[in-house]
Amino acid sequence: MELHDLVASDVLPEMAYTQKKAERILTALEKPMNDHLLRLWTMPGSADRELWIRDLINWIDEIAEIVLRPANTRPPHIFYYKLLFFEPFGGGAGTANILRRLRRLHRQGFPVQIDVTADVLLTRLQAFHRDLSGLCASKIMGEDQIRGFLREH
Repeated sequence: MELHDLVASDVLPEMAYTQKKAERILTALEKPMNDHLLRLWTMPGSADRELWIRDLINWIDEIAEIVLRPANTRPPHIFYYKLLFFEPFGGGAGTANILRRLRRLHRQGFPVQIDVTADVLLTRLQAFHRDLSGLCASKIMGEDQIRGFLREH
């Protein structure tokens, strides 16, 4: 099969990494992913909405294709959940950290446009990452599946 045909096909390749490298990838994507989710959920009328969704699709795709060397096994759901949600928002610091992020986003020109509490956003982020972690641990998702997942959350 030609490279062009492979890239255009429904074949969903996996990327094998050491655990440390995979952790670095997730850690690097945590902040932009969570910031985009907060923007989507607090600025529903933004003209940048589709751009944020496109970015999230690419990041989720990158995360979902990870397998761990040497056995090429998918990481367990806790691997994703810990790095994407628990470390930045768990352990009782969640509400304060949500507020810090929202303040920073506001300073960057992204003011909250809806009346919602930090606790509601924290619960929504937790549910999002719980469900995403389960999916990533079990399979690779195509773009349509990721879009559907984002619509549901």
